[in-house]
Amino acid sequence: MNSAQTAKIIKKLALKYRLPEPVIKKIVHYQFQFVRDKMGEGVKGDYETFPAIRLYKFGFFLPRKGMIEALGDGSRYEAKKRDIYRAKYGKELDDSEGIKKSNKDDGTTDNKE
Repeated sequence: MNSAQTAKIIKKLALKYRLPEPVIKKIVHYQFQFVRDKMGEGVKGDYETFPAIRLYKFGFFLPRKGMIEALGDGSRYEAKKRDIYRAKYGKELDDSEGIKKSNKDDGTTDNKE
């Protein structure tokens, strides 16, 4: 559902129940924030730490075991993030210190300290 449809539904509900739109919006989005928060408590790579969540009249939210195991320690995600950064800026990203290093052949960096 796109945001225009969601806004229209929220407006109708606000009129029907005589509540402010921000209150209706919080009610509508709360269940999905709850699912996100609970799934965020799981440990990467450990399927057993991710809960199965059922939303009444909506369905189950259950991560696939293969997807959780693929997350592992996040190394695949980090590698993809580095590739995107390298392609966009032509530099390496040093996560340990947050320093951007140049890919220049002469070994110089663009860091200003």
